Amino acid sequence: MEEVDIKQSERENLMTEKVKEFLKVSCKCSRGPKDCPCSSQFTKEAIIANLNNCHELSSQELDLVVLANIQAVTRFKNVGQKRNRSPCCNFLFQSMLISGNMFLILYGISDICFC
Repeated sequence: MEEVDIKQSERENLMTEKVKEFLKVSCKCSRGPKDCPCSSQFTKEAIIANLNNCHELSSQELDLVVLANIQAVTRFKNVGQKRNRSPCCNFLFQSMLISGNMFLILYGISDICFC
C-alpha cells in the first residue's frame, strides 16, 4: 500500500513540475485575452485539478473524453471544395479557445499519443 502512495506522489510531483515549466515558457500562441498566450487564462491549480481528473480515468475513458472534445469543435468539410488553410478544428477548454499544446498539457497526453 505504501509503494502505491509513493508512486502516486512521484507522479503528482512530476506532473506539477511539468505544468510549472510549461506555464513559465507558455504555449506562445495568441489565443488568450488581448492576444496573450492561452495558457495565461488558467492557474496552475486548475490545470493540475483537470490532470488529476484525467488520471482517474481508464485509458479508454480518457480516449473518449479527448475524442469528444475534438469532435465537438471539428469543422465540417465540404467534399469537392478547395481546402482551407486554417486548421480543421479548434481546441476549447471551459469554453475558452486554447492551443493544441495547451490541450495536450490539460489532458496529460503526449504528441505521439494524440496522433
